[in-house]
Amino acid sequence: MKHHRISLFLGGLLLGLASVGSAQMTGYTAELDTAFGDIPSGDPLEELAYHGVYNIYANFTSSDDVLSSLYADVAALNTAPMGIDAPCGCFNPTPSPLLIEATNTEVTTGLIPAYAYDSFWTIGKSDYLDEGGEVQIVSAEVLNDLCGGFTINNGAIFVLGGGVEGFPTNMVAGVDLKILVARVTTCGDFSLSACAQVFQGGSQDSTSIQQWCPDEPFLVEHVVLGCTDAEACNYNELANQDDASCIFVSVTCDDMDELTVGDVYQEDCDCQGYSCYDPFACNFSTAGLQNDDLCFYVSEYEIEGNADPFSSTLQVYTYTETVGSTYEWTVVGGDVTDGQGTSVLNVVWNEEGDGSICVVETTAEGCVGQEVCFDVFVRLSSVQELPQGKFVVYPNPARDWLLLQWTGPSLNNAQVLLRDGSGRTVIAQQVAEQEALDVSSLSAGAYVLEFSVPEFGSIQRQVVIQ
Repeated sequence: MKHHRISLFLGGLLLGLASVGSAQMTGYTAELDTAFGDIPSGDPLEELAYHGVYNIYANFTSSDDVLSSLYADVAALNTAPMGIDAPCGCFNPTPSPLLIEATNTEVTTGLIPAYAYDSFWTIGKSDYLDEGGEVQIVSAEVLNDLCGGFTINNGAIFVLGGGVEGFPTNMVAGVDLKILVARVTTCGDFSLSACAQVFQGGSQDSTSIQQWCPDEPFLVEHVVLGCTDAEACNYNELANQDDASCIFVSVTCDDMDELTVGDVYQEDCDCQGYSCYDPFACNFSTAGLQNDDLCFYVSEYEIEGNADPFSSTLQVYTYTETVGSTYEWTVVGGDVTDGQGTSVLNVVWNEEGDGSICVVETTAEGCVGQEVCFDVFVRLSSVQELPQGKFVVYPNPARDWLLLQWTGPSLNNAQVLLRDGSGRTVIAQQVAEQEALDVSSLSAGAYVLEFSVPEFGSIQRQVVIQ
C-alpha cells in the first residue's frame, strides 16, 4: 500500500531546527513509578510479574516553556524515526495501542485495575481526565504496536490550542520543569526516540521556537527490585537493584503470633518463634517450636479459714488476691452469703459432717488456674446433750423475719436469746415449736441465736441479718 507523506507543519508550528546551544528543552529522563515482583497465579495483575512502570519526562529550563509536539520527519528534516523499542513488549491493555485515551480514568482503573498500568504516548496527561487539551496523533504509517520499535518516519503527537488565548496546562513545563511524554510498562530495557518542538518561554515567535532532537535513542535500563545477596533466604536472581528486603537465617522476625517468643528465621528460612505445648499453661500454643521451659501458670495458694466450723455459723474464707483476677467459688455443705467473684468469701455452713470450699482463679488476661480446695468438717451447733429432734433457723441471712422450727419431742418453756457481736442480748422471748422473730429493727451483721430448753440444754446458731 502506498502511503502519502503528511505535512508536519501543523499550522505553521514546525520550523527549522534551532541551535542546541539555545535549547530550552534539555532531554528526557525516566522515573520508576511502580515495580512489580512475583505475582501469584490467579491475581488480576499476574501478567505484570517483574514489570516496571516508567514515566518518561521531557525536561526544561523554564517553567513557561511549552511543548508543542513530539515528532519525526526523516525525509524533510533528516530526523531519526520516532518510536519506542521494547524487546520485552509493552503492557497495553486498553483499546488504543498508542495514546492515552478515554478509558484511562480513575473510574475505569477502579473497575479494571490493569488499566492503571497502561502504556501510551502523551503530552502532560497521566489520566484522560487530567486538566489540559486532548492529545492527538498524525502519522503516515499504520500504527499498531506502541513498543514495536522506531517505526514512525513521518508523524507527530500534539495538543491543539494555544495562541493568544494561552496554552493548555498539560503543554506547559510548570514549576517542576518537566512534562510527561510517555508511560512504558515493560519487563526489560527499552529505548525511546522523538524530536520535540518547544515554544521557549511560551513565545511562538520564530526566533523562540526550538526544534530539539536526541543524538541517539534514550535508553532506559529495566529495574527489578529485590534481594541481591545470594546468601539470603529470599535471594532473587532476577533482581538488579537491592531493595533492602534480604532475609537471613537467625535474624529476628515476627511470626505474627502473640503466644510465641524469640521469633527468628530458621534454617528453612521460615519465621518461627518458640511456644509452650502444655495445654494447662496460660501461654499454651503449638504455633511455634516446642519449648516447655517457657510455660507459665496461674499461681496456686492455700485457702485460709476455719476447717472445723459449727453449723449455721458465718465463716470467712480468703485466697491470696492477684490484681485483676476473678474467683469462682464452689461450696459443699454450706451457702455463700457474699464475696462470689472476689478473693474473700462468706459462707454459712448448714449441713453436719464433711464439707468443702473450692476456688478457681481467672487472671485479667483470661488464663484459668487449677481448682484449689479446702476440706471442712461441720459440727452441729450444741453446748449440751440434745434431745432427739431437729432445730432449723431460716432464712439465713435474714432481713425482716427469722423463722424458727423445732421437730421432735414436745418442749416446755423453750426460750430464744439473740445476741449481737458484743454479746449484748437484743431479743429474749419464749417460743413454741414454730416461731417467727421480728428482726427488722436490728442492724445488719452477725448474731448468735441460742435456743434453750431447761430440761435438755441449748443449741447455738450463728445468723446474719442484712
